[in-house]
Amino acid sequence: MFCYARSIFRLFVPRRKDSVEGEVCLVTGAGSGIGRQLALQMARLGAIIVCLDVNEESNNETVRLVTESTERGSRVAFGYQCDVSDSAHVESVAKQILCEVGDVNIIFNNAGVRTVRPFVQYTTEQIERMIKVNLMGKAGMKKIQSGTEHTINFYNFRPGNYDDLLLSTPNLQFFA
Repeated sequence: MFCYARSIFRLFVPRRKDSVEGEVCLVTGAGSGIGRQLALQMARLGAIIVCLDVNEESNNETVRLVTESTERGSRVAFGYQCDVSDSAHVESVAKQILCEVGDVNIIFNNAGVRTVRPFVQYTTEQIERMIKVNLMGKAGMKKIQSGTEHTINFYNFRPGNYDDLLLSTPNLQFFA
């Protein structure tokens, strides 16, 4: 009953939206796709963007697009080449970010790899790479998270295509 009352209350009295203006927002996997779009949208909302991607060229392109999309000058976006599956590299980049940009307020853990095929066709190396990037890479971002106010983890499962899941889980809920 309380849930219904709260829902009706929120229909007429929406939550206050916090501003991200001036907040430092880190986006992993920022070189393309959802990561690039997250970086662009957060920049439009006034955040300072830190882009991490394993592909330095595409990451630099995202930094350029973010800088061009805002009117706040060149200190709005920073790019770092980083393989999130390598914890030593993440730690090194975390120290560099702390020195050059400062504390990170928001982290979008978006980096991930996926090879779509039936499970029996995966090589051991592909499985290890997916676990290192998709699981351990998200856990490794703890090195940057000290003092972080918000962390959002993205997992890339496609509803209806269960061949790309490593484990068969009953009642699995799909989410961003």
